[in-house]
Amino acid sequence: MNGNMRGDTAIDLGHARPGRNRVRSLPCMLQEIYASASLHVQLASHRVLPVLREVWQAVQMARVR
Repeated sequence: MNGNMRGDTAIDLGHARPGRNRVRSLPCMLQEIYASASLHVQLASHRVLPVLREVWQAVQMARVR
């Protein structure tokens, strides 16, 4: 995984850097895909959960009134 935020991974053979061999075994590629997806879920959760919490609190406040 190259670590950028767009979701590109090191397994993208079409964008491999010249001079570097990016061919990997299937288990290695699957692990990188899983790690990338997991990171994106964590990042999304980090951003979405606080907003959902605020919405939930607003709904609770509206019910109390």
